[in-house]
Amino acid sequence: IAENQTTDDFLIVNRDDHHLARDTITTSAKKLFFTADDSADAAAFVDDGGYLCGRSGSEVSRIVKCNEILLPGPHNLQNAAAAVAAATLFDIEATAISKTLRSFPGVEHRLENAGRVAGVSFINDSKATNIDSVCWALRSIDTPIHLIAGGRDKGNDYRPLAEHGAGRIKSLVAIGEARHKISNELGQSFPVQLADSLPDAVRICFEMAHPSETVLLSPGCASFDMFDNYEHRGRVFKAAVASLKNGAQKNETFAN
Repeated sequence: IAENQTTDDFLIVNRDDHHLARDTITTSAKKLFFTADDSADAAAFVDDGGYLCGRSGSEVSRIVKCNEILLPGPHNLQNAAAAVAAATLFDIEATAISKTLRSFPGVEHRLENAGRVAGVSFINDSKATNIDSVCWALRSIDTPIHLIAGGRDKGNDYRPLAEHGAGRIKSLVAIGEARHKISNELGQSFPVQLADSLPDAVRICFEMAHPSETVLLSPGCASFDMFDNYEHRGRVFKAAVASLKNGAQKNETFAN
């Protein structure tokens, strides 16, 4: 990636990645590091007061409290740190960076807020087509989760979800070609149900979920068994949520 960079360029590197932290990359570019931890020399880091900070030379600026960054999850804190490191190169004001990080909602199909019905939150993470992405999604939500997963299997081992979902996943609804494999590998760890379609999965999760819980679509699989692509899958999920808003109700206790 960096072999064609020159001394006029910058390479922004994730110090939280244990491979990159070894600093063995050979490049003519100037290296800048970012981290979601404290660091004495990183261009972007988190100080002991919980602020995401930027460093330009010897000058350090507190940008924003980490808990005020709108995008959820520890991986998005790393993304924010990378953005801060890049922004400091262009002398962008700390107030402008802070305003953006407090207000940027992310992009469609990536931990996208798909609405709230009868106190239940719905998150569209259709872009998560591998297990590592699902694990990050699970770590980004702090309420009990009703997970919708499945699709066209990519040779995945779903068993890591048992570890990362422990204490987080309350139930799992499996869809698509991989649904039986998911049930076999995770059925001992969580209550698993099978659904014939994504709208059915949304309905099943909604019926099980209590207020203040979350229905998360984070499939961990390709979409091509049932959809044109992951964007199509995400739109179908959001349409199913919209149908709940437009008429489907939980029982009287949940509806209130």
